[in-house]
Amino acid sequence: MWLAPPITPITPITPIIARAARTPLLPIPYCLSPIPSYLTNSLEQSWSNLGASPLNPQIAQFVYFLIPTYLCRKKMIYLLYDSSFEGFLSSVFAVFEYRYTQATIVAQHRYIPTLFGETQTIYTDEAKAKRVINKIKEISGEETVAILLRAFLSEENAIENHLLEVIRLLLQHPQQMVLENFANVSVAHIRNAAKSVGREAHRLKEFVRFEKIDNLYFAKIAPAFDVLPLVIPHFKNRFSTQQWVIFDTQRSYGFIYDLTQVTLFTPADKHFGKITQNTPDAYQELWKTYFQHINITERKNTRYQLRNMPKRYWQYLPEVN
Repeated sequence: MWLAPPITPITPITPIIARAARTPLLPIPYCLSPIPSYLTNSLEQSWSNLGASPLNPQIAQFVYFLIPTYLCRKKMIYLLYDSSFEGFLSSVFAVFEYRYTQATIVAQHRYIPTLFGETQTIYTDEAKAKRVINKIKEISGEETVAILLRAFLSEENAIENHLLEVIRLLLQHPQQMVLENFANVSVAHIRNAAKSVGREAHRLKEFVRFEKIDNLYFAKIAPAFDVLPLVIPHFKNRFSTQQWVIFDTQRSYGFIYDLTQVTLFTPADKHFGKITQNTPDAYQELWKTYFQHINITERKNTRYQLRNMPKRYWQYLPEVN
């Protein structure tokens, strides 16, 4: 009686692929790397176990390059920008221009080199940034742009990628209320960040104190978020007849108003903002005296005071010093 020959077990291909991905002989880019010898032998052995004729060299060459080419296609690209909002928008434009599917936007000062992936420096292009802004306004209105800006100013880690994901959703679903979908992780993260920045900007308008230096009024601030650009229009309208400077000591930049326009500046002196006065300010002394007279010591409630005015603002208030 005729008996069928025993079935030869087939060597699985998955371990071969796994070893190919782990091999140190495949540096980036994968598609230009030589094929390891053990991958060649394993594939030929698996083919011979099937009882087939010897493997066609052209087919083998195609299979050998199929895996590294796939890995090459999936590598991450890091887009580095100059930390400005316009630079971020230029990076967003580059993502859609080059159709990147695996892209991460990172500020240059925060980028940590990695073993895998490529880097591409994105230079700020105001024309491209304006095109992105106009497209978002066309789809979802100016309020959406304001929310994205406030979230960007939060300076949180990986906030750029959450913003990129939301912008993608806005372009893919222009008829939907994307920013109302709090079930989406990126949307919820952006809305929370924008809310925190808006609260900080509101407090900054209340707690800024100016010191008079000759004919100039100077104020130092150190907000938790980069909210200075959001409050400058308020001070320009409120003190339009006075020359003033507001300086962020934590981020080392500020704005100066010269009765005609507001100008951004970054001082070269690291000691800028440290004011030393030999004579006390009469207005500050008068304000301290007024504050002491209206204060009722028996009704002092430190916990309630901290809840309404966090202690990190106290360093710039003359009445508590």
